[in-house]
Amino acid sequence: MSNEEHPEYLQSIYFDAIQEFLEVNRNFKRLPDILRNGLNVLIKFPNSVSSAIYLVKNNSFEWELNSYLPETEKNNIEQIFNSCVQNGIISEALANGSIAYGSSNFDGLASVAVPLVASFGVIGISLINTNDNTPVTNDLKIATTLFSRVLSASMENVLLQQKLHATKSSLEQMVATKTMDLAQSRRELNAIFDAVQTGIILHDWDTFEITKINPVAEELIQLEEKEILGRKIYDFLEKIDYNDPDFSSEEYKNFESHLINSKGEKIPIIRTTSFVSIGSTKKRIDCFIDITQIKKYQEELKQINQTLELKVEERTQDLQILVKKLKDEIEQHNKVQKELKIMLDKEKELGQMKTRFVSMVSHEFRTPLTIVRSAAQMLGKYKDSLSEEEKHDYLSRIMKTVDNLTDLIENMLFISKEKDKIVEADNIEQIDLIQFTENLINEFQTTLLQKREIFFINIGYKNTVETNERLLRLILLNLLSNAAKYSPPSTPIDIKLYFNEDNFSYAIRDYGIGIPDDEQEKIFDLFYRADNVGKISGSGIGLQVVLNAVIMLNGKLDFTSKINRGTTFTVSIPYSTGN
Repeated sequence: MSNEEHPEYLQSIYFDAIQEFLEVNRNFKRLPDILRNGLNVLIKFPNSVSSAIYLVKNNSFEWELNSYLPETEKNNIEQIFNSCVQNGIISEALANGSIAYGSSNFDGLASVAVPLVASFGVIGISLINTNDNTPVTNDLKIATTLFSRVLSASMENVLLQQKLHATKSSLEQMVATKTMDLAQSRRELNAIFDAVQTGIILHDWDTFEITKINPVAEELIQLEEKEILGRKIYDFLEKIDYNDPDFSSEEYKNFESHLINSKGEKIPIIRTTSFVSIGSTKKRIDCFIDITQIKKYQEELKQINQTLELKVEERTQDLQILVKKLKDEIEQHNKVQKELKIMLDKEKELGQMKTRFVSMVSHEFRTPLTIVRSAAQMLGKYKDSLSEEEKHDYLSRIMKTVDNLTDLIENMLFISKEKDKIVEADNIEQIDLIQFTENLINEFQTTLLQKREIFFINIGYKNTVETNERLLRLILLNLLSNAAKYSPPSTPIDIKLYFNEDNFSYAIRDYGIGIPDDEQEKIFDLFYRADNVGKISGSGIGLQVVLNAVIMLNGKLDFTSKINRGTTFTVSIPYSTGN
């Protein structure tokens, strides 16, 4: 019995999935995310064929199928659920408030039903359909029951948070309404006297007519208050665009400007502007201080610094010339040594790469081309005697082999361009990562000769991110290809997408042959392949492509691996990939 068929092995995978859900479930902020990730746990129940989550519909006792896996089994799942209702499995689970299981009378399957119970009652039920001979141990009962409670609590928490947010918004609106009158009556007085040591001018939002001025402003303008009130603010302060976002916000904005006094003289000032509502009237406040003396001191200091810089430059000119000559000689010497070392290293590397390249081309190109030629000859020679299914099979072989050769050539071109420093990495665009990943997984599955399960979950959420789609595609396709190539078809591939604070990251895990410890430092070398790959085909350039693409996106690449227990590659890429 292989590891993947051993009950304890299958049970451990299920328990690991539950543990991972417990670790990340606090990150799920939306009900669809909770249901999807919960379903990904249930489908890993030992020997499970399908799984589904039914929710109570519209506060009634009608059941609605909300989520299910596999997506192609909807009709069968609904028939199994109806059979479980008739057999009493569903009613037993609801009556006892715990796990219930038994034969579903459908294709020799057994069903496990677990109620999803919140503090206010039953909100749904989870259904797992397995082979009829699957033993449901006490550990599985306990683990599944506890997981259903955690899943229920997570769903309830999201629903309660939605209600809490609505209640909070209503309360905040009520408080704002009650305090508005008091805030309006105090706002003008506080705004005017907050800066009594500066000049202050209050003017109307729409007409720009001055309605209030303090003594400091009168002194700078050199007019009495009665001569200033009613005039436009632009008569005394340099004109600005108050509709510009820098000046229309509630925060004060400090900037240099000029005040024009009664004699037409421009006085340099530091100016701040804000607005205040008095009743139903909007007004602006301009506050300013005279910086004439500061400007004078700045100019004097500038002249002193220029004089000192000239003296220092004269005294140190000879020394700088000598230092430059010595530095040039040292740099030239180092440059020659460095160039010689680079040439020697490149010569050695070129010899090794030639040997690896010839070996790779003789296998990776000859074998696929032989397959294409053989299939084409069969189609050409026996096309009239072949059935449509046989023709489709030969064409499918040709297409998949050509696709594999195309991916190999694209990887080689990428490596070649990267070596020559001609790869463009600044083609940045907005991408919906969740949709992008799902599409890429579907596309990848069509290239596989044998169908296999690929489980995808995301932790956190972000509408779109800015990144290079071509480089990200190269990274994920190469990692998925390795995961499928070096693990049995009966084992799943897990993909997790994390939306972190400063970056997003992918974790791609397989349950395959793993990488030997003593070879893990070499796997990113061009054309290098580990000793335990056996007869599994490969070029030895995929991980070099992944590493170079991650570096071009200013990201990080890491991995963990155990022999015969699988490998996990983790790629972290910042939201801002610019240099």
